[in-house]
Amino acid sequence: MKYFKLNLQVNNLNNRIVSSVDGEKIPNVEIYFNKLKDGNLIINPPIFDYFYLKSFDEKSFWDFKLNDVHSFINQGSQIKGFFISEKLKKIFEKHILANPYQFYLSKLLYKFDSYDYYIFQFAGNITFENFLLNINFKKSIFYNPKSEENVFVINNKEFIDNYKRIYKENDSLELILKNRKLVLNEAFDFFPMGTFMKDNIVSNKLKKAIEDNNIEGFEFSELDFDVVIDKNI
Repeated sequence: MKYFKLNLQVNNLNNRIVSSVDGEKIPNVEIYFNKLKDGNLIINPPIFDYFYLKSFDEKSFWDFKLNDVHSFINQGSQIKGFFISEKLKKIFEKHILANPYQFYLSKLLYKFDSYDYYIFQFAGNITFENFLLNINFKKSIFYNPKSEENVFVINNKEFIDNYKRIYKENDSLELILKNRKLVLNEAFDFFPMGTFMKDNIVSNKLKKAIEDNNIEGFEFSELDFDVVIDKNI
């Protein structure tokens, strides 16, 4: 199965900054968003009403373009995930997503109209080690980008220890432990590693579904490492 790197668009076609969403108008926003930041999966959450588009560009351009996916800014920036349209949510639900993850119904106010959108939570401190269970570390190969030396680990703990060691030695988020060959325990269509290895990856199947349905807000690029599905699991 072929995989691609999935990124959020940075600029619109007019070269203005793509807007993110701000949830400062939502009641008790800090309580809920800090739980999401830590990786808590919220049971019976309220409808998060409402978000609005915002960016570091001039305010007159904030509402220039509504996409199917946006990042978070200000109140919401602590959330490890995407803000997605109902159309995109339905596409994700038809594919295999790496656990743990959750969708939370929200409202987006755009040009005086309210739209159903969802917080797509797929990362956090509490869920991090559970997420790593999706990787076959014994068969994967990592490397130190500064020395180019391969790094081999056998489990979650060794991975985390080496990740911290290399980050400390290289003293740069751009020179963290990287993938050379990533072996997954299942043929996931979406595997988010953006919070710790800078890459969220998608299968060719999911990429095609996103493109065929004219989903706006994503960009795809080739990976510089191999992704293999362990067929012995």
